[in-house]
Amino acid sequence: MRPTRSPPTASSASSRRTAVAALRSKPSRQSREPGGSLGPPPTPRRFHRGRPRVSPRRRSSGRPHDASRADQARVDRRPCLARRLGASRRLRRRRNVEQQWHDDRHCRNRQARRHGQGQRDRSRPGRRPAQGAGEYLAYPNPDFTLDPRLATSWKSVGTPKTWEFKLRQGVQWHDGKPFTADDVVYTMDLLTNPKSGSAALSAFAGILSRGNVEKVDAQTVQFHLDRVYADFPYLVSPFNYNSIILPKGYEIGSFTKGGIGTGAFMLQKYSAKSQAVYVKNPNYWDKTLPYLDGLVVKYYDDNPPQVLALQAGAIDVMDEVPYQGSQALFSDPNVAVLANPSSQYRTLQMRADQTPFSSKQVRQAVAYSLNRQQLIQGLFNGFAQLGNDHGFAPIFPDSPTAADVPQREQNYNMAKQLLSQAGQSNLSVTLTTEQYLEIPQYAQLIQQMCKPAGIDVKLNVEPQATFYGSGNNQPWLQVPFGITDWASRGTPSQTIDPAYLCRSVPNKNLSNAGAWNSAHWCDPQFDKLMAQFEAEVDHQKRKQLAIQAAKIQQDGTPDVIAYWIKEFRATRKNVHGIAPGNFAFDPRAMWIGT
Repeated sequence: MRPTRSPPTASSASSRRTAVAALRSKPSRQSREPGGSLGPPPTPRRFHRGRPRVSPRRRSSGRPHDASRADQARVDRRPCLARRLGASRRLRRRRNVEQQWHDDRHCRNRQARRHGQGQRDRSRPGRRPAQGAGEYLAYPNPDFTLDPRLATSWKSVGTPKTWEFKLRQGVQWHDGKPFTADDVVYTMDLLTNPKSGSAALSAFAGILSRGNVEKVDAQTVQFHLDRVYADFPYLVSPFNYNSIILPKGYEIGSFTKGGIGTGAFMLQKYSAKSQAVYVKNPNYWDKTLPYLDGLVVKYYDDNPPQVLALQAGAIDVMDEVPYQGSQALFSDPNVAVLANPSSQYRTLQMRADQTPFSSKQVRQAVAYSLNRQQLIQGLFNGFAQLGNDHGFAPIFPDSPTAADVPQREQNYNMAKQLLSQAGQSNLSVTLTTEQYLEIPQYAQLIQQMCKPAGIDVKLNVEPQATFYGSGNNQPWLQVPFGITDWASRGTPSQTIDPAYLCRSVPNKNLSNAGAWNSAHWCDPQFDKLMAQFEAEVDHQKRKQLAIQAAKIQQDGTPDVIAYWIKEFRATRKNVHGIAPGNFAFDPRAMWIGT
């Protein structure tokens, strides 16, 4: 990332500062990720204890947020993680930037992600501390394209079943040892080891198995995949947040002791309950970066204290800003709010294997009852994009447009006709969901909009922990009619695979990890098209496959996807060099003016 204008010279006092960022200790339930940073996802929530459960969408690879902290981070079922940055205080005349992260619920592991429950990701060195000091092979731009980071280039060899990555030369670990292909091989073996309990397992499941990463030479590695997968580079980027590269011989649990990483900042001190302190890496491989002398990342239990701290100038950055509860920042003359499209969404899921939603006509009737423009305006003041009941978000390069798949709009006559065809006129159903951000209000609007169609919707809004549950009691996967929050993911496959494929339908005991198809919908033709899409490297051909798959999903309507939420980060007006978007926060080019 480059600053919007040239940073102050090194001799200028304002250029020699420590930024303070605030992170939410408790995750917001924005996204779950079934696989880790991809899953995620990327897919965790906060690092603090007692954080709320993550929703499936927060998982980096799948859905739930990452609920874990430090080395013992727990993963909930949500697809991704969300983070927040907020700065709190000054550190000896230097400004500290704090990052606040709330775990995206849809963070890595589908399985572990539950509200406070779930497996610990013992092979993941704590997402926040690790991302401050560590690096990935590739790094995302705001438009979801990838740039090289520890890798300088990558290509498929023959077919997208074998991927070759050239590694950057001249990179040192924070302890002075050289970075080589051995480190990449070791990291991937650790993350794909079924015994490690890594949240990345769900992201790599069926794609990369342990032992299938080969060192070609000191600066080249090859990934031999289980199947053809054209989007594999996204799995070694923050969209699979667990894929931070670790040194060969890394011992699980040692990351927060410091000295590990190749990044522009080195972890100096870490307290799971309060903050992480970073100092500038004098031996960073990009000699032009970073601009700051250090970072202080502070952890918050909730959003309001971060908002107040940013407005007061006590912190410099909020890395992740939920619209709900942060509206004051949008009108504050001393704050800049950066907005970016994302693939973060909510599912209004309907159990396709249970009456009355086993009838496609009933599911379509619900979809035709909603006024999506009114939802976007009422819930987000316009800061969202129209959803069209398929999993190809507008931000994805190969996604269909409304010209390819006509936009579904409110049509009460159609809704009534469909209900009549299904023999379900004057239908009464209960909508179960979670107490999280805008979702209760969304549920109320669904109730109001469905009534003129002849659908009586009763509401059951549960605490997040109750809604996500654990073991064989996970309401979000079991209720006939529900709303689930999903975090932003880097590709259509990361969004769709854990939530809509036949193999992702949960079994009766909910014991098949990463199976987050809460609608229990299965269409073999849709699965076939997605397999072809994942194997295709030609963008025109991928687009045509996406159009076909989107039409099938929209017609089947396992879920209503009414909107795709924009993501925000906020800074003081004198902070520069921060890119919009909040899935991956890169402070290397950040600097503070007067």
